Amino acid sequence: MDLARELGFWEALAINIVSMVGGGIFVAISLVLSATGGPQAVVAWVLALFICLCDGIVWAELAAALPSTGGPYQYLREGFGPNRWGRTVGFLFLWGSLFVMPLVAASVATTFAQFTRYLRPELTATQAKWLAALICVIATALLYRDIKSVGRLSITFWIVVVGTAAWVIVVGLLHFDSRLAFDFPARAFEPSKSFFAGLGAGAVIVAVTLGGYGTICLCAGETRNPERVLPRSIVVSLLAVGLVGIALSIVVTGVLPWREAAKSSLVVSDFIERIHGRRAATVVTVLVLWATAGCLFTSLLSFSRVIYAGAAAGQLFAFLGRVHPTRRFPSAAVLTIGGISAAFCIFELEVLYQALSALAIITQLIPQLIAAVLIRRNRPDIDRPFRMWLYPAPIAVAFAGWLFVLSGNQTVVLAIAAIVTLLGLLLDLTRAYRCGEWPFELAAAALKGHK
Repeated sequence: MDLARELGFWEALAINIVSMVGGGIFVAISLVLSATGGPQAVVAWVLALFICLCDGIVWAELAAALPSTGGPYQYLREGFGPNRWGRTVGFLFLWGSLFVMPLVAASVATTFAQFTRYLRPELTATQAKWLAALICVIATALLYRDIKSVGRLSITFWIVVVGTAAWVIVVGLLHFDSRLAFDFPARAFEPSKSFFAGLGAGAVIVAVTLGGYGTICLCAGETRNPERVLPRSIVVSLLAVGLVGIALSIVVTGVLPWREAAKSSLVVSDFIERIHGRRAATVVTVLVLWATAGCLFTSLLSFSRVIYAGAAAGQLFAFLGRVHPTRRFPSAAVLTIGGISAAFCIFELEVLYQALSALAIITQLIPQLIAAVLIRRNRPDIDRPFRMWLYPAPIAVAFAGWLFVLSGNQTVVLAIAAIVTLLGLLLDLTRAYRCGEWPFELAAAALKGHK
């Protein structure tokens, strides 16, 4: 049964923006300040936005050319060849997604629980983790419906997200103190090892925060006029959210001293409290909670579609490909991804950020850049309604940028990501050997002839 195409441009834009802003942009401010060690954090925001824009243009071309549910899964299979390396690389993406996507959702739910502690300071760390898991369950229940109503709900989340960010920026500009905003520590921009280490760590956080620009591509099979809607929604959402993040980073340090802001886990709430008092801070906290809940909602929406696409192609458990008989949405995938996300809420926020960025870069983002080149070279028959600007420059910049972001992760996180990837490769090759598929066709045929 085909999925219903009910999402237009505004729904697509809302899904992307809510995924990005609600995904931790308010929390990222303090994390990036801490990582970079001062107001030079804005450099990490600009750098990560530039990398994501180059990568986003690649997404836009692929999405317009191959507007299918599952997004990157389809791009990788087509680019590397569906019967050879495309099968293996596609499976690695699915395998990585079983970790990355729940890690993303868990990080959003953990952000929700973190801001809840402003309203309920007595909430313990353990109780916060249980709350994060509960929010995953509630979001999953809300997603158990048809895509048209999901699109409408995404727009309501989007309105709150935009309104909250606008409030913080306007208030910050009205009370802006340039002496605080540009209180750089000594040798802040000296090109030293510590500078680049901090820049890399900050870029990791910003890249994860902005990472929702491809969310709508995962739901491409439910989008109207995808050849136009998908590229526009990717580029517009990236520019909008990236510039908002840069503005927030500057105005917050123009009110709160950066050393104080870097230590705050609830920096936006503390920011509004400093200007308007506790009552106004409570209001902005509630709005941030709503935005964060919206991000969790749209994230689980798109992630379930990837799992569905993999199951429909026969590379994941068949039951995950089940479609609701009347509402036409991937019901089993929604329930599965929601359950795994709830379980991952046991981890701390910084660990979630690093783990998901490393796995995503290794199993999806870098292979997807290679796939874009291969599709251009080997599949001239595929129509490309949107062509990336200045090809191949965006691919080269994004490739180098993702390698730099990858270097900003801790060694132990990189090791775990590598082990998970190698395990996935071993699983796929084992299955291929048992089924006599590439690259083991000749061995299987020889064994059969010998018998």
